[in-house]
Amino acid sequence: MDWDVTGLRRAGFTGFVPFDRAVEDAPEASGVHVIVRSPATPPAFLSTSPAGWFTKLDPSYPRERLEAEWVEGSAIVRIGKAGRAAGSRRGLRARIREYAAFGSGRAVGHRGGRAIRHLDDSAQLLVAWREIAPTRRAADEESEMLAGFMAHHSGRLPFANMRGPSRIRPLPG
Repeated sequence: MDWDVTGLRRAGFTGFVPFDRAVEDAPEASGVHVIVRSPATPPAFLSTSPAGWFTKLDPSYPRERLEAEWVEGSAIVRIGKAGRAAGSRRGLRARIREYAAFGSGRAVGHRGGRAIRHLDDSAQLLVAWREIAPTRRAADEESEMLAGFMAHHSGRLPFANMRGPSRIRPLPG
């Protein structure tokens, strides 16, 4: 896969809308989502994150860590997943809604990807998603994407992903 917006579209990603639209437009199905930013503009980091303090934990990272995690030339700043079990409301729409609420300062249990809120242009970031087949696990899809990104970017994770791919497991039955 090409790791830019064109490549993501070719790989079946749709949306590419700001968070406020994504919370309405994203499907309720399981899938993976990406947060993208123009790679042409160097990042400017806020010294403190405006994200929510969930369980009294500061969502901020030191500037040195943000600078070290930045992947020069990458449009993708985060790869995430949303798995939906039968009867659950935890699909893409719910997960993106939690992520947006956390980023806007609410105390929501979604600390993953919080580094993007240090970007001074985080309000202009775009969210895209791809539904997955019922025979796939969202965690496996995310892990495969992270591994592909790392292979293309000299072992580096996307800027706001602080954990690498997990082991891919077969579905039961």
